[in-house]
Amino acid sequence: MQKCVLVHHLGLTLEFAHHCPLLFRHFDVGLYKWLIRYIYVPLGGARHGVFRKLVYAALPFGFVCFWHGCHDYLQCWALLNWVGVSVEKALTLLFSCPPLHHIIVRCLSPRMQRRGFALISAFSTAMLILSNLVFLGGIHVGRIFWKRVLVQGWSSVAVPMLAFLYCFAQVGIEWDMR
Repeated sequence: MQKCVLVHHLGLTLEFAHHCPLLFRHFDVGLYKWLIRYIYVPLGGARHGVFRKLVYAALPFGFVCFWHGCHDYLQCWALLNWVGVSVEKALTLLFSCPPLHHIIVRCLSPRMQRRGFALISAFSTAMLILSNLVFLGGIHVGRIFWKRVLVQGWSSVAVPMLAFLYCFAQVGIEWDMR
């Protein structure tokens, strides 16, 4: 019975791994709710301007960093995740602004829109992998991933990895649609 619960939980985690904010929302539900209830919302949450939203989005990651000892690798992890969530939010706002959204809807079929979202999600998932490697293994492990995969191995490793993550995102998007 526990195996089914684990697989179900893993399925939910994999389902949302193509989208930074949803991954954090579903990976540790209790922690997510606590951070929202006691840190994000009391400070104003999403009710203020863009600058305040950016600051308020950084505070839960800062709290997790502080809670775990505020080591340099945790600061790097918090920064990478905050940047990932902020960039995804900025892209969502950009693509949903009326003129650009109208062009996207008029020029791209729903299937091509999903493909574009999956392409962007592949890069986002690569950054999530980097941030989690930093969290679990330290800055040194993150640097190895960055250097070997994204810098030195751009053509031989990064392109196939991004192709795999693109397919992974497509599966997540299709899973969301069912």
